[in-house]
Amino acid sequence: MTPADLLLGVLLGAYPIGAAAALVARGALGRGLVAGGGLAGALAGVGLGAVCLGTGIVPTVSTSFLPLTKFALRVDGLSAFFLIVIGVVGAAVSVYGFGYSAAYEGRYSLRLLGAMLNVLLLSLSVQVMADNALTFLMAWEAMSLSAYVMVLTEHDRPGTVRAAHWYIAVTHAGFVALLAMFLLLSAGDLSTSFAGMRSASLTPGTRDAAFVLALFGFGTKAGIAPLHVWLPMAHPVAPSHVSALMSGVVIKMGVYGLLRVTIDLLVDGPPWWGGLVLGVGTVSALLGVLYALMEHDLKRLLAYHSVENIGIV
Repeated sequence: MTPADLLLGVLLGAYPIGAAAALVARGALGRGLVAGGGLAGALAGVGLGAVCLGTGIVPTVSTSFLPLTKFALRVDGLSAFFLIVIGVVGAAVSVYGFGYSAAYEGRYSLRLLGAMLNVLLLSLSVQVMADNALTFLMAWEAMSLSAYVMVLTEHDRPGTVRAAHWYIAVTHAGFVALLAMFLLLSAGDLSTSFAGMRSASLTPGTRDAAFVLALFGFGTKAGIAPLHVWLPMAHPVAPSHVSALMSGVVIKMGVYGLLRVTIDLLVDGPPWWGGLVLGVGTVSALLGVLYALMEHDLKRLLAYHSVENIGIV
């Protein structure tokens, strides 16, 4: 077993252990096990990304776990970089969340919050390692639903339920677009590997349609204007360490997805693709900073700066 395989095993095992521990342990012990699972998985992700970037070793996992479907993981340079990003932010969030979540004791469900934190970190890691559309979409949905549950943590505060509903509605509109895009790229077979999609022969019209669907689908998660409406609503009501994870990593999955599809799977495209992305990014950056200048609530201010930063990226 190579170091990369070992680190991959730790990553895939630590997060579920942290999630399970959250459901059975209480108090400081429960919070500690949640933080420990998240920290172990995050550090394993950082190590895996660093090993793969440094050595070029590519661990793969391909397992038939449901009839007619295939769960497939593969680490390449792009996914290794994002594993490091997820791991660094995930480690900080896990440690900070141990103390921060103590204030929720007896008021809100720490079990659900701790379990969903580990599920979110696991789904983010699996998503960037996904090697077929089915695995990617399952991880995308797990990421969306776990973040939704955590946004609802302080459900009795004004605006929390409305913000969570806006988030999940916009997210699922994007999910439908991504499903349609992958159906186009895979000729209707979502278990087709990404390597198979790269080698597929597509008409220019199909490629253009896939690009537009990708831009919309990933744009809903990234929070590009005008699809950013959920960001300034969801961030202020989410627990602080959840807001940090959403700003630092979750919305960046929109960037990862767009890079994966346009540069990797579609390989190349006409100039108007780049022009459209540049235009949307410019509008998002300008609107984000203008809204931020008028905002006085710190969390909403950070949300609008997230829109600005995504536009710049």
